[in-house]
Amino acid sequence: MRGPEGFRLGNEILAFRFVATLSERRGAPVERLATPAHLRAWLTANGIGDGTDPPVSDALLRDARDLREAIHRAGTSIAAGGVPDPADEELLNRWAARHRARLILTGGQARWQLPGTDRVRAALAIVALDAVATLGGQGDGVVKRCEQRTCGGLFVDASRGRRRRWCSMATCGNKVKKANLKAARDGAEEGHPGGAEL
Repeated sequence: MRGPEGFRLGNEILAFRFVATLSERRGAPVERLATPAHLRAWLTANGIGDGTDPPVSDALLRDARDLREAIHRAGTSIAAGGVPDPADEELLNRWAARHRARLILTGGQARWQLPGTDRVRAALAIVALDAVATLGGQGDGVVKRCEQRTCGGLFVDASRGRRRRWCSMATCGNKVKKANLKAARDGAEEGHPGGAEL
């Protein structure tokens, strides 16, 4: 599922949707947080901003990207069976400590209510808190890295046999299946040239 600005919103984990704002990590990377306005749009698309937040400075955008990359590095380490670098853990913990939003129930839906000031930092703290909980094993499943050749995104595999391979079936899984079908078709055409010999 794609949102505004081409944001990938299909991942169940908020922190990993944030990681996906730099897509095609193992190919030709696409930066979806190219401007401060893109960061505001991503927060709004994910329900932790409402478009009325104050403008984002270039410095805060850099801080947000640093947070994103720390989440990615930590998740990649865990997916490979290791532990995150202490500097990445410290950065995530610092951001999570800024958590000042409240989860409220409204109209039968849970949503984040941000403080009156420093709303963007508070929203990013929600992302960091989600990363800490996910990477620290607070939910069901196993952190994995997407197996699609150019992606490198992260996801939590909560499937029964832990056989999930892609961050999103709609994007990466579909790309792999199309590539496999094309390869099979191309192989079949090479093995059966047109016109039989008599």
